[in-house]
Amino acid sequence: MNLNLVKLFCLLFALKPVAAEPPKIADVITTCKGMEATVVVSQMDSKEMEKIGKDFSSSYRMKNLHLYYKNPDKIRIEASSRLLGDALLIFDGAKRYYAVSKLSLRKIEDLEMNPAKRQSLLEYGAQISEGTLQFMTANFVKAEKLGETPTLVFELKYKTPVPASSYQVWVDPKTRLTLKRVWYDKDGKVKATFLYTNPKEAGDGVWVPSRCEIKNAEGVLAAAMDFKEAKVPSTLDDALFEIKP
Repeated sequence: MNLNLVKLFCLLFALKPVAAEPPKIADVITTCKGMEATVVVSQMDSKEMEKIGKDFSSSYRMKNLHLYYKNPDKIRIEASSRLLGDALLIFDGAKRYYAVSKLSLRKIEDLEMNPAKRQSLLEYGAQISEGTLQFMTANFVKAEKLGETPTLVFELKYKTPVPASSYQVWVDPKTRLTLKRVWYDKDGKVKATFLYTNPKEAGDGVWVPSRCEIKNAEGVLAAAMDFKEAKVPSTLDDALFEIKP
């Protein structure tokens, strides 16, 4: 074979593009080790919220919430309302505890075998944590601009053999903050869309949204929440997340 032709083949082979690996969910996992914030439900249309789900709508009757989070999978939410009085919700791994004073309600559940009922910092702080990935899988979908912000889009599914709801999330790789979350039912139909806006740095490179708008499947604004006094404390006592029988 002609020597020049051999060189040409070698050059073409060397220049052959190598397929890039798709982004990984590990690239956008939050660096947050602990967080504390006040969340205020500033808008709510009960009729439009009920189109998302009655149980979901009921949870927003609590207008003022105080959120504590500790990595990897601990959440405490203290809330109050005139109608229901004080309420407390704790997630410690797969264990869930909730109590509502005026309803004389108090319950402890183990959700290890029911991951679709579990929640993490994603639902309450728009961040994907290590805890989220203990009971959900993530697959890269595409890179897409959300407004002027480049984002990575992932599909999150619960680790369960039966059909369950799922999410699609748009994450800003610079801040590791979810800017949009679409919630699908087990049949793949949209239940709600969450839009997280005006990000701000709470500390140590941890970003939180200033506001979350919730739209139902019809695209109608059903509720809005404002995040206030968000901070990243150096430590949070494990006793805050202790579930007592």
